[in-house]
Amino acid sequence: MGPINFGRVCVALHRTKENNEEPLKAEMFVLTRTKTGKEVQEDTQIAISELENHQNARKTPNNAFTTVFGKKKPG
Repeated sequence: MGPINFGRVCVALHRTKENNEEPLKAEMFVLTRTKTGKEVQEDTQIAISELENHQNARKTPNNAFTTVFGKKKPG
C-alpha cells in the first residue's frame, strides 16, 4: 500500500487521544515525518529537536510549532 495521507493520520491520532482531542500540529509533524526503519532527513531531525526543546522550555505545543516554523501563511 502507498503512503497514508494527512487526513488518515489525523483521524488515527485523534482516536488514540483521551476526550477525542484534536491532534496538535507538532504531533502531526513528527508522526508524518518519522517512520520505523527509515532514516529521517537532517533538516527534519533538526526541526524535531527544536520542537522538543521549545516544548521542554514550557511552551505550549502550538506556540513551539509557530516559533520553529513561523506563522501560517495564506494560500
